Amino acid sequence: MDKIIAAACFDGMHRGHMQLLDEARQASQRYGLPLWAYSSPVHAPRIETAAQTDERLKEQGVEKIIKRGLSAQAEDAMIIAEPSFMPKLDLVRSKSVIHEFRPVSRERIKRALVMGDIKRANALLGRTYSISGKIVHGTGTGHRMGVPTINLIPHDGLLIPCRGVYAARAVIDGQSMPCATNIGVRPTFGENALTVESYIIDRDEDVYGHMCSIELLAYLRPERAFSSPDELVSQIRSDILAVKEYEA
Repeated sequence: MDKIIAAACFDGMHRGHMQLLDEARQASQRYGLPLWAYSSPVHAPRIETAAQTDERLKEQGVEKIIKRGLSAQAEDAMIIAEPSFMPKLDLVRSKSVIHEFRPVSRERIKRALVMGDIKRANALLGRTYSISGKIVHGTGTGHRMGVPTINLIPHDGLLIPCRGVYAARAVIDGQSMPCATNIGVRPTFGENALTVESYIIDRDEDVYGHMCSIELLAYLRPERAFSSPDELVSQIRSDILAVKEYEA
C-alpha cells in the first residue's frame, strides 16, 4: 500500500465530502502515506466548476487528483469512498452525514438550489453557495435608473439556482459587501439572456474586469416583469431594505 485515495463524485464540496476527506486524511497521517482523490464523472449541470472543486480538494491536503483509472490504482491503495460510490472495488465506506433525517448528497443540494431553498442548500454544503466570475459590462440600465449594478455571466454547464432576488454578499478583492442579487433575464425590459446582477449596498466604484464571488444567503422573491421602470426601481429599493434587515 503506497497511498490513500478518497473517492467520490466531487462536485460542490459538501459536508459528506468533508467527512470523507477527514477520514481519508486521518488514514494518510496514520500510515504516513500521500493523500490522493479520485473524482468520478460529473454529469451536467455541475454545482461548481471542476477547477473550483480541484482547488477545494487541494485546500484539504489532497496531493494528487485523478479522474480516470481508479481500478489501476486500487491494488496499491486504500480506497475510502463516499457511501453512494458505485464501482465494485475493495474499499472502505465513509460515514454518512445526516441532515434533516437524510444523508447529505449532491442531488439534495441541486434540488434545493433549483427550488430557491438557499438556506437548506447552504446547510447541506456546510458553507455558503456562491457564483463566481469576472465582472462584465451590462446594458447600463441600472446606472441610468439610479441603481448601478455589477453583472456576472455564469459558466456554461453550471446549475443555475431558482430565478429571483436574493440577499447576498459580493466578495471582490478580498472584501465582502452586502448586496441584492437578481438571477434571471430582466423581463421588464424584454431581455432573454440569463445574468447574475447585483446591487452592492453603499459602494459605487469601478470594478469592471475584477473577479467576484456572489454568496447567496436568502431567497427574497421571484423574478417578475414590472409595468414600468419606476415600479421596478421602487421594488429594488424595497429589496435593498430587505437585505439591510437581513444583515442587521
